[in-house]
This record gives sequence, structure tokens and C-alpha cells, in this order.
Amino acid sequence: MLQHRVAGSSDGRFDAFRNFARARAEGQILLPPTALGPEERRLHVRQTIIDDHDVRIAYRPEESAPKFKLLAQSPYQFFRGTALLCFRDLAGTDASLPKIITVGDVHPESFGVLPNEEGQPSFGIIDFDEAYVAPFSWDLRRGAVGFNLAARENGDSKKRRARLVASFLEGYRKALKSFDRQERDKAQRFVVGNSPAMIDHKLEACALDHKVFLMELIDLEKRAFRPSDEIAPISDQVDVFQAAIDGYRKNCHIDASGRVRDFRVRDVAIKKRSGVTTQGQERFYVLLEGISEESKDDVVLEMKLRRDSVLRGLIPRDQQFAGDELERVVNAAQIHQLGGAPFHGYASIKEHDFLVREKSPYRGRIDLAKLDRRSAREYAQICGDCLAQVHARSDVEGDVSTRTTERQILTCVDWDTFSGDLVRFAEAAADRVVRDADHFRADYDDGIFKWKNDEKAKPE
Repeated sequence: MLQHRVAGSSDGRFDAFRNFARARAEGQILLPPTALGPEERRLHVRQTIIDDHDVRIAYRPEESAPKFKLLAQSPYQFFRGTALLCFRDLAGTDASLPKIITVGDVHPESFGVLPNEEGQPSFGIIDFDEAYVAPFSWDLRRGAVGFNLAARENGDSKKRRARLVASFLEGYRKALKSFDRQERDKAQRFVVGNSPAMIDHKLEACALDHKVFLMELIDLEKRAFRPSDEIAPISDQVDVFQAAIDGYRKNCHIDASGRVRDFRVRDVAIKKRSGVTTQGQERFYVLLEGISEESKDDVVLEMKLRRDSVLRGLIPRDQQFAGDELERVVNAAQIHQLGGAPFHGYASIKEHDFLVREKSPYRGRIDLAKLDRRSAREYAQICGDCLAQVHARSDVEGDVSTRTTERQILTCVDWDTFSGDLVRFAEAAADRVVRDADHFRADYDDGIFKWKNDEKAKPE
């Protein structure tokens, strides 16, 4: 049985790691988590995972069980669900490099298809929950490790892993150079007819009829969610959620006349078995009445319980977003998604805060495991391009000169050396993730991260 502190009695070692990050940035000689011995590292991995899930463990431990089971499946799944562990290893590093509004959790599956302001498919970054002001290199480091681990999972050799990571970094550099020479518009989106062939085909395949998407979730005649293993309707709570949506409407970026008429809530459901990072984190689906009288125009919103970014307190000379934690993700989405986040906002229910966004009707991720090696490198380069566009749009007031962000990034390092260093970093860090995943899996097999009803829990 997992032993943990009572929720509210700990700040997840926030102050300790903030002080560590500041001291390391000032050049003091300290022992970072990456320098721990095998036994100390095992305990660090366990405690960091507990820190990252302490509220969920305290209040709903049975709902965290599916996530822990998923983390035990492979090093890549472990990496995807343990961003806090990754960034605690980076605490205080790269202090001299330009800081921007980073994505915060870059990996091969953080790129995909979302609806733009017209509801049409567009390709790019799809998750900004961890967005934070940090050195630009932190996105590149996590992304590089993610591509290395994905290649390992596909059985690629060390040389092929290096080529895949190098393709990701080269796509990033080429795009930044293009923006710097003003050969490309930083507001250009990857949409049908305006994308590399691989992405164009994916976008065309995603052009699913909205009615078909709704039919998978909703009884269109009743305008109500269909019960399933993943969806539990709570129709008796419509009035509670209507009040929350009325508040959300005030900070929502969408023109109410565009996709919905009066933000009228037709039904509500609990969404179970969410993504790797958010397993066990409370989430709801809300059905809004669309612009017409017909149910085929209705819109489904996701409401996800707010959590602080895992980067909080780890940044050299930590900077905060303007506004509060709720505004952090919404602001990042508006900057980064090029008009593709019209429903992003936030709402409150009984003193709990939720991030709100449209449930995407598109199954829009590209499975790296299904690509041949040449296509995989092409995809990695496209992802680097997308990340560069996000960074180029992420000027942080007070932290940049009169030069553009892309110029600052391009001139702050020797890129050939920097890229080579990142390829080697990715290999070494991925080796560490494999060892960390082994530590976790041993703890998991020993029952440390299990509960009595864990045998009922199934991962996605």
C-alpha cells in the first residue's frame, strides 16, 4: 500500500526545487538528481511520482491506478507520463539561453490535428497544459528524448535514433531561419492544401463529418451522451454546469455567433480513462447547443481540472505568466495555435477550477511506429518545424531585445555544436529513462503503486 502525505500538507517540494534551481543557475556546486547513485535515484523517481500525483492519490487513488499501470508498460509510456521527473533533471540548466513561452511537454504525440476557428482541421501542437516561460532549449531537449525513446520502442539502432533526433532538430533550425529571413509568415498554418504531403493526407483523412463524430458520443434524437466504458452521463448536473459555462463564456475567445448560439448546456458526462499524463485527473464532457436547431451542429467541450505546470519553480530566474494559472494555458494556446483554440477558456465549479476547450472531432495523431524510417525522419522534421513556429511567436515582454525571438535563438549558440550536443543528450537521457522505468516497474510489481481494486482498472 502506497504511503503518502495527506493532501495539503506538502507543496510537492516546490520551495526546495526552486531554491535548487536558483542556486544551480548561480554556479553553486550542487548534486543534481541526474548525479544520484542507483539507490538514491530509485527513491527519487518514486518520490517525484508521488509528488506529481499527491492530490489524486489522496482523494481518488483508484482513479490513478490506470495511469500507473500504463506507466509500467514501456519506457516511452513512462516518459510521456512523468514530465515532472524530466524537468527536475533540467532544474536550473540553460540559464543563459533565451526564455520564451515554451510548450512544456514536447514528444512525438504532442503534435496532431485540432479544429481551427472555422472548425476545420489544422496540424500543430495539441497540448499546452504545461506551457511556461522557460529556456527554449527545454522544449528541444524533451522532444529529442521523446523521439529517441519512440525509435527505441520501434527497435531502431543507436545510429538510426540519432538520425531521427537530428531530423527533428534540423526541421526546427530550418524553420527558424526561414522565419528570420521573412520567407515564411509566422501566422501560416498547416491546413489542407498548405502542408507537407504527409500532413496534407492526414488532414484530408480527418475531414470527418461532424455528425458522424457526434453520433459516436451522443444520442442525437435525445441530445444526450451515450453511456459507455469511457462516458458516464450526469444529466442531473446540467444546471450546475450551465452556471459554470455562463461564467466561462465571459473569458472565452470565440464569437458566440460563430459555432454556438446561446451556450446552452444540453447534457453533461464524466470522461473516464483520459490520456497518459491526465489519467486520474477529473474531466467532463459538456454538450452545447449548436448554431442551428439541429443536433448535428452541437459542440462538445472538455473540462479538465486545473493543475500547475510541472515547470513551476524549476526555471532559472523564474518568470511568471501575466495573470493566474488558469490564464497560463489559455494565453499559451492563443499565442501558439494560430487561431486554432477558439473555445479555450476556464470555468469554476464549487471552488474547483477547470480548463475548457473543444473536444476535437479529429483522430489526428500520426503513429510513428507505422512509418518507415525515411517517413519517420520526415515526420520528425515537420514536428521540429511546428515547434519552431510556436517558439517564433512566443516573444516574452521584458526578456527580449529589439531582435526577433528567432534571431535571438539562432545567434545564441553555434548550431552545429548545439545540435550535436542535443543528439548525445537525448541518447544519455533516454538511457536514464529506461533505468528509471525499470525502478518504477519494480516498485509497481511490488505493489507500491497499486490499490485493492487495481485489477478492475484498465489503461486506454
